Amino acid sequence: MIIGKLQYNNSFSEVERELAQYILEHPESVVEMNIRQLALASYSSPATITRLCRKIGAKGFTDFKVKLSGELHSQEKLNYLVDVNVPFQPEDSMEEIAKKLAEISLDSIRSTRESFHYGRMENIVRCIMKSSMVDVYGEGDSLYAAFEFKNKMMRIRRQVRIEMGVTQQSYQAINSDPNHCAILISHSGESRNVIRVAKALKKRMVPIILITSEGESTLCTYASYIVRTGTKEKRSLLQKLTTYSSQTAVHYVLDCLFSFIYVKNYYENRDTAMQNEKYLDTL
Repeated sequence: MIIGKLQYNNSFSEVERELAQYILEHPESVVEMNIRQLALASYSSPATITRLCRKIGAKGFTDFKVKLSGELHSQEKLNYLVDVNVPFQPEDSMEEIAKKLAEISLDSIRSTRESFHYGRMENIVRCIMKSSMVDVYGEGDSLYAAFEFKNKMMRIRRQVRIEMGVTQQSYQAINSDPNHCAILISHSGESRNVIRVAKALKKRMVPIILITSEGESTLCTYASYIVRTGTKEKRSLLQKLTTYSSQTAVHYVLDCLFSFIYVKNYYENRDTAMQNEKYLDTL
C-alpha cells in the first residue's frame, strides 16, 4: 500500500521524509504533476523523487502516480460506501449490509496484499520451515484465525501450538527455545499480554513474526519480522462495532503464509495431505 509505505518507512533520509510528507499532504495534486513540478513544489529534486518511488516499490515516478491514483480512487470509493469501523446503520437492509461487508473484505485483502514485501516474506517462510515448532500468540478473534492456520499446517505435518489463556501463553513462551518460531498477532501492537509474551520470547532468543496494522508500536520493537495488514480499522474496540476488516486481513496473511510454505514442497505436501485424509477415512 503506497500511502502506508510513505507513512511508515524507517529507511527514508531526512530529505525523503520531507518529500513523503508533502505527498501525503497533497496526494490529489501530486498525481496531476510531472516530476519537475513536484520537485519544485516540495523543494526536492527529480533524483530524490525517483529514489523515493523505488524505495516504496514503484518502478519510477509515473508508476508511482498510477499506484497512488488507484489507491486514492479505491479509498474514496470505500469511504463513500462504508465506514470500516461502523459499517452499517439500523436502517440498512440485509442486502445493503451484505454489500458493505463484501466491500470491506475486498479492500482489506487488496490493501494487505499491496503492503507485502516478498523478500521479507521469503525470510519469514524460511524461518517457519526450519523451526521445530511454530507457536502462535494473540487475543480474542485473532486466535480463531490462528486455529484455522494450525489445522492447515497439521495436514502437511507441520507442528503448531496455540494456547488460549493468558497464563498458558506466558508459560508456553518461557518454555520455548531458539529452534521455535513465534507468530504474534496484534492489530494495535499494544496488547499488554502479548507484549509480556514478546519479552519472554526475546529473552529465550525465539524469532518473532508480528502480524499487525500500519504504524509503529511497542510490539514492533520486539519483532524479527513484521507483516502489515492494510486495514483502515481503528485500533480500539471502543471505536468500532467489531473486527471485520482486521480479522479478514489476518486470515488472508495466515492463508498466504500456509500457501507459501506449501508450494516450497508442493508435491510432497500434496501427497502428505492425501495420505492423512486416506488414513482418517480408515478410522
